Amino acid sequence: MSCRLVINETSPISIGRIEKINETQILLSAFGCQTLYIINVNNGLSIHTTIDTGKYNRGNGVIRARTHSAPETRLVIGYNQGLSIIDIDGGMVRNMDISNDGKPYISDPWYQAITPTCNILVSHKDDCLLCVTQKREVLWKYPTEDPAGLDCDVQGNIYLTLCDENKVILVSPDGEFIKDVLSADDNIKKPRGICYDSVKKRLYVAELDGLIKVFEHK
Repeated sequence: MSCRLVINETSPISIGRIEKINETQILLSAFGCQTLYIINVNNGLSIHTTIDTGKYNRGNGVIRARTHSAPETRLVIGYNQGLSIIDIDGGMVRNMDISNDGKPYISDPWYQAITPTCNILVSHKDDCLLCVTQKREVLWKYPTEDPAGLDCDVQGNIYLTLCDENKVILVSPDGEFIKDVLSADDNIKKPRGICYDSVKKRLYVAELDGLIKVFEHK
């Protein structure tokens, strides 16, 4: 272990989701907590700032886009019955608890990821993978049971973990099944979190029992 950070000494929290903001910072959410943490990860670990969302946070994502020729970072927060987009300082950009037709998007948005075109992927706890735009338009739904963590490559292909099936599958940018990437034959057991490294061509898979496994992608 090279370093350690205690997030809250007086009230222990259950660490939830981690998402990269830039080369020196990550976004951290915790279960049963209404606070987001932006953590510095260069030269050790330290809390850069905290954001009170007013909601119990679940999944999160980071949108990195260019607006009027300037880079812009927005945070996507999942909570019970909806999503919110906020700026890096915590200001509300858009509340996405309902779709344009007035129906709730999703009840349990436990994991999120952002596509190369800055659309939002939401992994529902029970039954589907959903792709929506920042303007609340539903692009597609991919039905599946017990989807968990997900990540994209630079082409927009989606690596999705299926915990109960002990699998990682590949889904196209249009929401179509492509193939199984990993299965129980690859010594995968209860995969939850996942990260795809497009530079090193590696998959990092976090299992429910606490193991993180690294796979070369050929």
